[in-house]
Amino acid sequence: GHTRYGERVDEGLRCFDVMQTHAERYTFAGHNLPFDLGHLLRENFDAGLRWLLNPKTLLWDTQTVHYLMSGCAVSTPSLEESCAEFGINYKKDPWAEEAFKRGIGADILYAENPQRLRRYLAGDLASTAKLAEAQYLAMVEQMPELWRTVYVQMRALKLVVVCQHFGMPLDPVRLKDYADSVAA
Repeated sequence: GHTRYGERVDEGLRCFDVMQTHAERYTFAGHNLPFDLGHLLRENFDAGLRWLLNPKTLLWDTQTVHYLMSGCAVSTPSLEESCAEFGINYKKDPWAEEAFKRGIGADILYAENPQRLRRYLAGDLASTAKLAEAQYLAMVEQMPELWRTVYVQMRALKLVVVCQHFGMPLDPVRLKDYADSVAA
């Protein structure tokens, strides 16, 4: 899912410019966003890669932000857990939840019951947007010192997704040289 944020940025954080909306700049929010972005790359590689690598595309992964805001105590919170933390009412549709647990993807659920899947996804999207906004406002108001860490993590997310898709190239000679120098 994605959402756009308005110009609500405290004066001291304005230099980061992340959550501000300009005509050409948007923030896309999702829960476990690397999963969604990986799917985007698999389904429409050229468009997905162009969008992902565009410097005007900004990301907000509510799962990663929850992890950071919890002091790294909650490593992979579900959307339900993250929403509950901020008082947002969200409950995954049991039909979709059971299917996902069995490894059945959205493509099969869509073929089975497109209207129900659309309703589920609309609720998921609305809750994710509310969560992203609540996280952002809480961070600005209560933990402004965490902002730089979140900003760097969200920018690094693009690289993580690309490396997950392509793999990470390594130079074996340089790696061995480095390992030898560290061991010495």
